[in-house]
Amino acid sequence: MSEEDQQTLLLVGPVLGPFQFAHNSDGRMHALLTVLAEFDSACRVKCRCQDVLSGETLVGCSMAAASRACVVQVAGLRLSRRYSMELIVNETEKQTKSQFHTPDSAGADMNICFLSSHSSILPEMGDFDILANIAQNLEKPWNGLDIIVHLGFRSSLANALQETALLLFFHFQYKQSSLWDLGSLEDRVLERYRDEYRTAWSTPAMRAILSSSINMFIGCSCSLLSETTAILAYKESRREEAVADSSEEWRDAVFYATKLALRVSFE
Repeated sequence: MSEEDQQTLLLVGPVLGPFQFAHNSDGRMHALLTVLAEFDSACRVKCRCQDVLSGETLVGCSMAAASRACVVQVAGLRLSRRYSMELIVNETEKQTKSQFHTPDSAGADMNICFLSSHSSILPEMGDFDILANIAQNLEKPWNGLDIIVHLGFRSSLANALQETALLLFFHFQYKQSSLWDLGSLEDRVLERYRDEYRTAWSTPAMRAILSSSINMFIGCSCSLLSETTAILAYKESRREEAVADSSEEWRDAVFYATKLALRVSFE
């Protein structure tokens, strides 16, 4: 298959960020939309927003590197309007389509939904699925929900933290025979954490929420630091031979893994 025939895959997004506001030359306020997306290969990304009533179309463009989040901005959105949004890759591939609305120009009160869970696991049969319910409501025009505020990192990094801490521990303990230098190892660890976000943000309900509403993320390191404490405490209780005589290297590895997790979470 030639490179021209290979389709670019959308890994994450689109994620709608908070609006920025400015005034036109005629004094009328308009909104600037910020959209985040990640693709599996380098590409040119175009975000096209169309007013569903007037048909007015606004476009923003950006270049995306492979497997790295890129940001596209679309300026000039009118207030109190509903828009359809479409991502177009390399001028031809249409990746996804969603709808959103801009704030009320009259300055009315805004409705905000707070989400604090970071688990991407689907609920058990019969349990109420709050994410699916929110996603379903967002499909309705003028659904009354203006902003989704995500408390925490929206992804559980517990398993990844344990894996990467062990990987770093063996590197610190056997530096002379390690297969990677520290810089290469960091890249592997960071990519492992990014995979957690790709998984958590790609469930059907979460992807619908992120692409159909304005999202704000308020990071909190408390849950991540509690995982760090739990890993250290677990090692002390087990006194495993692999790390019993290397407490200092193990602590260094756990704290280093935590630092890299925080780095990804605030990217």
